[in-house]
Amino acid sequence: MAKKKKNNKKKKNNSSRNIAINKIEKNNIKETESFKKYYLIIAGIIFVIFGLIYGFRVLIPTNTDWTFFHTGDLMQHYVGWESFRAGNWTFPIGLTNATSYPTQISVIYTDSIPILAIFFKLISFILPKKFQYLGLYGLLCFILQGILSAQIVKKYTDSKLNIIAVSVLFTIIPSMIFRIFYHTALSSQWLILLSLETLFLYKDFNEGKKIYYMWALIAFLVSTIHIYYLLMCGIILVGYILLDILNTKKIKKSILLLITYLLTSVISIWFFGGFVNMTKNDSFGFGMYSYNLNGLINSQGYSVFFKRLPMIAEQYEGFSYLGLGVILLIIISIVLSIIWYINDKEDIKQYKNLIISLIFISIISIIVAVSPKIYLGTKLLFELKLPKTIMNMWSIFRSTGRMVWPVIHILMLLSVIIIIKRVNWKYSLLIISICTIIQVLDIGTLLMRCHEQYALVYTKQEKYDLYKYDYLKKAASNKNIKYLFLVSNDFYDSDKITYSDWALNNGLKTNKMFFARTSFNDLLNKNTTKKLKNIDKSTVFLFTSEKECASYNLKCYELPSEYYLGYIEELL
Repeated sequence: MAKKKKNNKKKKNNSSRNIAINKIEKNNIKETESFKKYYLIIAGIIFVIFGLIYGFRVLIPTNTDWTFFHTGDLMQHYVGWESFRAGNWTFPIGLTNATSYPTQISVIYTDSIPILAIFFKLISFILPKKFQYLGLYGLLCFILQGILSAQIVKKYTDSKLNIIAVSVLFTIIPSMIFRIFYHTALSSQWLILLSLETLFLYKDFNEGKKIYYMWALIAFLVSTIHIYYLLMCGIILVGYILLDILNTKKIKKSILLLITYLLTSVISIWFFGGFVNMTKNDSFGFGMYSYNLNGLINSQGYSVFFKRLPMIAEQYEGFSYLGLGVILLIIISIVLSIIWYINDKEDIKQYKNLIISLIFISIISIIVAVSPKIYLGTKLLFELKLPKTIMNMWSIFRSTGRMVWPVIHILMLLSVIIIIKRVNWKYSLLIISICTIIQVLDIGTLLMRCHEQYALVYTKQEKYDLYKYDYLKKAASNKNIKYLFLVSNDFYDSDKITYSDWALNNGLKTNKMFFARTSFNDLLNKNTTKKLKNIDKSTVFLFTSEKECASYNLKCYELPSEYYLGYIEELL
């Protein structure tokens, strides 16, 4: 009888425990479903913000004219996609020779957001001839920035209004707005938030194999969107590993996570052709495109309240101005943290390991960003002297200034979380809202510049319209001509892109467009030399001087900007 009573008690305990677990699961499901509505609200608000800054015409896939409004990177990204779309499928799948004939080069090196280039090439047969996805991706970056910041902050507050306010603040980070259509792939700062989520929501990822899947996903995304995030998010991964070791005192998981991250990255880059025809590292700018120690408060001319601070010219790559609104937010959070520590040391101790990990990430990020030449203003404080092998590997990420971006996100997340936790929801909402308004007012110059450059652009702006020149028309209509070879070494990068665009639109291949790595140039120039030794009717050549054109016994035809078109016979 006693045994039966014990068994009955166990059954009652188990059933009550199951009921409690079911209640928790149901509550979690309800909470998740209710918050989905707020994600839609956040997405809607951010859509409006995006439109006010950049206009909505950039979102029209068939509108490609705006990508040519500014010479340089944006043109490269669009024409890079065009060239990849024009080429045949290969393996690895990211290769094309349409603008590097006959050399195969990966779409990774045109910064055309490879994962999207692959997707849209798969459905290319249903797309219009003129098609761009850069505008849509810019909007996606804005929305993901808002939603992922909300995803993190909602674990620290029940106030939906606070969460929405935070998501808005995270879309007006100057370093992201500055990049969005200047270097669209690099505006993917939501990847930093996705990585930081594993630290701020540590317990949510600490069950089963979820953390491995998460970091494998991050590794795949950073490798197929922009490789600079591979290092940024890799530093955050090391910070996560430190947090995990501090919490569990175990290292097996850490080793497996590192292997997962590195292996997924290498396979992804290989699959997209990133290792094909790579010769040497392109170290140009290494030590110049860095972060200045005054970077977080250096507006570089984009602030209403703060003047531009001195720096080395090339350090625009390390643009990381926080904005007055965020600076005030940080100051308020520091004051609240001191009060918190004085009044309740035990409560703040529960976040000790997280704080240590975030400080570690920030220190490493800053060290990498400022190096190897460390400047404060225009003064060189000192230069790191490391073995050549390490310097060569480091120079893969030659624009080191970008590596400071995780610090911006860490400062912002910590600030809003501290404010939300230390004051009631009404006061925290008021503080965040006022700081957001100040932020907008402060960076008004940057916002207006973006609005004028993109929202007010109506027509394609180029230095010259290649389609009105008779000799180019004749070359395009000549059935024998299949290639346009740029011969001279002093073409402007923007002209390389412009002529490549013209060639692609007329069914021709070119030999050397502007790529993200100059290390391809030697190989591309060798191809040109071979072609010049065996000139035939299939190729028309472009030179920057008539003398150089005539030296190959070609018929020479003048084009704008003193360029010359050369062909083996008369262009009729």
